[in-house]
Amino acid sequence: VLDWYQEGTFTPTLVPAAGSGITYSAQLGLYTRIGNRVSFDVYLAVSALGTASGNVYIDGLPFTVITDITTGITSYSAAVGEYGNFVGLTGAVTASPLAASTRLQLRQMSATGITTLTVATMSATSYICVSGVYRT
Repeated sequence: VLDWYQEGTFTPTLVPAAGSGITYSAQLGLYTRIGNRVSFDVYLAVSALGTASGNVYIDGLPFTVITDITTGITSYSAAVGEYGNFVGLTGAVTASPLAASTRLQLRQMSATGITTLTVATMSATSYICVSGVYRT
């Protein structure tokens, strides 16, 4: 039985660990919720970084990501479809929904390991597209 179906938009933002002032030339979030599953698409294009610094996350998912009570595992998947105008990257950019939040964690995967993406790797013309599915 289909107990919940909803489509809509949301406004994603980049949230830095410190500072503020990130502005955008484009912010788009689309979602479809069917039951306890939410699929989403995010497109962000930066126009200025202000005083932002440290690790950076995408915030504003339309529903809170849950953690499975019995296993402690978060049910999610996300893929970075395209990104550009980042600086100093040594590997691919990935994204994953964070449990008990409305955020996506951005990471860089390289031959030396996985690190959280920072504002320092972004420029005033960076853009990123992310799509995924999570449980709520």
